[in-house]
Amino acid sequence: MSIIKNIILISIDDLRFDCIGCEEDKRLLREYGVEKLVNTPNIDKLAKNGVRFSRCISTSSYTPPSHASMLTGLYPNKHGIVTFFGKLPKDIYTLAEILNREGYKTFARIEHLVLKLQDITRGISVIDDPQNDENEVFSYFSKRTNHKDEKIFLFIHLFDVHKPYYYATGGEERKQYNKDYFDIIREISERRDIDFDSLLEKAEKEARMVVKNYDELSSSLREYANMRSLDYLLREHLRDKGTLFDEIIPLYVKGVNKFDRGKFHDLIHKLDEFKLLEDSLLIITSDHGETRCVWNGREDFMNSFNLQEGAIRVPLILYSENLPKGEVIDSPVSLIDIVPTVLDMIDSNFSSSEFDGESLLPLIEDGEEWKDRYILSETWAYRGGINQFGIIDYNHESFRRQIAVIKDGYKYIKTGAEISEEDMEIKEDSEFVKTLFRKILGEFENETELRDWTSRLKNKEIDRNKLKEIFLGKINKLNLRKMLFNVDKDIEEKNNLFGSSRYQDIIKELNDKVCEYEERGITQEGPNKEDMEKVKERLRLLGYLD
Repeated sequence: MSIIKNIILISIDDLRFDCIGCEEDKRLLREYGVEKLVNTPNIDKLAKNGVRFSRCISTSSYTPPSHASMLTGLYPNKHGIVTFFGKLPKDIYTLAEILNREGYKTFARIEHLVLKLQDITRGISVIDDPQNDENEVFSYFSKRTNHKDEKIFLFIHLFDVHKPYYYATGGEERKQYNKDYFDIIREISERRDIDFDSLLEKAEKEARMVVKNYDELSSSLREYANMRSLDYLLREHLRDKGTLFDEIIPLYVKGVNKFDRGKFHDLIHKLDEFKLLEDSLLIITSDHGETRCVWNGREDFMNSFNLQEGAIRVPLILYSENLPKGEVIDSPVSLIDIVPTVLDMIDSNFSSSEFDGESLLPLIEDGEEWKDRYILSETWAYRGGINQFGIIDYNHESFRRQIAVIKDGYKYIKTGAEISEEDMEIKEDSEFVKTLFRKILGEFENETELRDWTSRLKNKEIDRNKLKEIFLGKINKLNLRKMLFNVDKDIEEKNNLFGSSRYQDIIKELNDKVCEYEERGITQEGPNKEDMEKVKERLRLLGYLD
């Protein structure tokens, strides 16, 4: 095995597993009639010459937790990043910190500033934010003359696949990729009898109204704020007309295709030009996908707070001269496996016991499926909203909404948490009702219902035990409290097997694993106020907060 001098980790934010051409399983896309639209020759070429894992599971359904796992090899309950708030604890090692010890120079280009503000990129010496027109990283590689003795780690985070779909993010270079963006949005608008010019004008007004220091932002960030607002308004019009999914899902797939042919193609060419693909390990993956789901009564195509296959199953491709070509591995793996795999490939002495993940090299070399391995994923609800921009309070309320464990083709999902004796003794009636919403329904409280139930408890029209049973009845009626799916046969997750006596053994086994994970607790480190303001402002631009 030759020495790995260059390690390049590319995270394509929001890229679901089945929207690359080389993935054969297109069952979920077939439901919307878009499976034949997928066309990603550049990603496919790398997969054909490398090793592809067809069942890689993310540790979360949104960006910070999954990237923290990707760069630490740990599940969220250990690294502590579960929402867009908090910082990576100082006693957690990142891949970059370990590679620094191994003599690697470390660089990153990230299109999501919160990765830096939450300290997920800790240990990386030079970090560019292309949306602020920072280009120090590529400038360094373009100017270096002697690279034979250098060892490089480069982390690249790309946001083009993320909504607004079909729009390329970045600095000045984004313009060459966005020449047809307005054309396709205008075409959709005209097809659905929507006034595009009015929509565009309203989008900029809204962005200016809600984004702090709008005029002080870089031109690319101002434009991005406008496009996120435009995307939201377009979706609202399409939803009202009953055509949201007919337009948005094909647009997502076309956006992936465009990214592959454009920015991704050019990136790989640039890496080759910089001699970074020589003696290298190139890893291509994603943090989460997109899927059709409902949150707060609003149906959309997004990642949201759910653990459906479309949301947490992502591509994972390893390309290196040291690895087989064209190998496809169907055993379930996780983003937490990336760090131990990298360290295994460079023969690092860093203890593998530090990680939740496992090196994928034995799986590649032995060619046998892993048995008896559990893969976990979780998603936390946090205070945010359905609009693209807005304000969030400093209390940063959040709770674990769902946790899933996958083994041997089965996926068990638990919503909420058990109501404890301590919960039943909560002093304030309003806090007790909030607890029922969050722990039983897995959602934030509806203010109208909160006032109504609190009043009825106070007036002794109902007692707490009865109210608890009412909430349990709600979630059980929806069949969402505890779920078991055979995702090999039922990837759409429509047939909940939880109530069947035939599956009680696997249900108990997987539920015990979930309980074991929950009992470990979680350690979190909060951000300072200055960092929090920066996080909040970027989240408004990215459309996460209301």
